[in-house]
Amino acid sequence: MDHATLQAKRINYGQSLIWLEVEGRELTPPRTIATNEVDNATRRHCQKEIFDEFYAQYHLGLDIIASLSIPNLDALAAELKLKV
Repeated sequence: MDHATLQAKRINYGQSLIWLEVEGRELTPPRTIATNEVDNATRRHCQKEIFDEFYAQYHLGLDIIASLSIPNLDALAAELKLKV
C-alpha cells in the first residue's frame, strides 16, 4: 500500500467513516466505526507526535477529513478491518 493514507471523518459524536485512499482514489469502501476505536488503534500504531497531529485534525469538527500516512499502515488497516 505504498503512498496510501487512512482517511477518517467523524459523522457524529460517536461514529466515524474510515477508508484507505491513494491520490484521491478509494482503495477500500468506507466503513462506519466507533470514533474511539479509531483513536485507540491510531494511538497504538503511531508515534506520539504523529498521533497528536492526527488527533487534532480528526477532532476539529464533524465532516472534516483527517489523513494519516504511516509506514505500518498495513497493520493499522488490518486492525481497523479495512480490506483492499
